[in-house]
This record gives sequence, C-alpha cells and structure tokens, in this order.
Amino acid sequence: MLVTLYVTRDCNLDCTYCYAGTKRSQRMSRETAEKAVQIALDNSTIFPAIRFFGGEPLLEWNMVEHIVNYTLAEAEKRRQLPSFSIATNGILLEEKHLCFFETHNVGVGISIDGLPESHDRNRRTRQGGSSFERVLKGYELLRDRDIRYSIEVVLDPSTINDIAASIRFLVEELGVPFIIISVNVF
Repeated sequence: MLVTLYVTRDCNLDCTYCYAGTKRSQRMSRETAEKAVQIALDNSTIFPAIRFFGGEPLLEWNMVEHIVNYTLAEAEKRRQLPSFSIATNGILLEEKHLCFFETHNVGVGISIDGLPESHDRNRRTRQGGSSFERVLKGYELLRDRDIRYSIEVVLDPSTINDIAASIRFLVEELGVPFIIISVNVF
C-alpha cells in the first residue's frame, strides 16, 4: 500500500498551476501522520510505501524525519520493508537532507519544468522572480549522490511548444536519467 502524506500546504514558491490553492501554514499533525503509517503497515504484506508531498514537504523537515524513523521502527516489529519517497521543488535541499535520504533510501522527485524559461514561466518565487537557478542548485547537490531520483515536469499549455527542447535540455545538458511528465489538465 502507498500512503501519501501531505505534510504541509505551505510552499516557498507560487506556481501558476498549483492545485493546492492559497498557501497557508496548515500542517499535518504527528498523530495523523502516524495513524496513516499504521494504515499502510496494516494493509501491506511486506512492502508498505510512504510518500511525502505538499506544498513543500521540506518546510516540515522535522515531520519527515520523524515519520521515516517511526515507520522504520514499526515496520521492523512486523518484519516489513518500507520504502519512502518525497516530492520537492528542490530549493531547500541541503546536505543534511541528502545524508538522511541516502541513509534511509528515500527516493526524491524534483520539479523542474525543462528549459529555464519554461520552468520560470509557471514556477515563480513568492516575490514573482525566477526559481530556476535555485532549483538547479538543489538538483546538482542531489545528482552526485547515491540517491534514486527523478525529475518531474509539469506540461502546461504555456510550455507545450517547448517540451521537446526541454526534454533534450534535461537529458543532454543536465544528465537527467529519469523524467516523469505530468499534464496540467486544469
């Protein structure tokens, strides 16, 4: 069973196509997160999966860390082997996160919408500025580590004409090995 934990509705970006609506500091309680983990463990034979999502889940780093450790402790009692993943915009990635992800085999999905101009068309900072260079720094930190990762591209009507060039850029210029394309249908 896969359980996705929306640990916060807050985000450090202001993407035009954000499904979460108005950013707010609403966050999931530990009690709710632990109950969701129990549901995943109770309804999985061997391989429960926990995914962290948001807003921007790295804004709730203490919660992510706690839930991974909680899940591992509970799964060990049941002889289960949980897996973990996190979807992030990459801006807040630091060494401490990467060390934790390596240690606990947490898969990482970073959102980059391709070419810098395509990315920045929809993924703006809260002040309306470019986020590409900051996301790129997070990606570069991740790329050179022993962490499974993917790049998640949102295909939007405003970026569809750039998709071929964007995919080439991600693969040829950035060396991205795995790309997930989501379509903004809203």
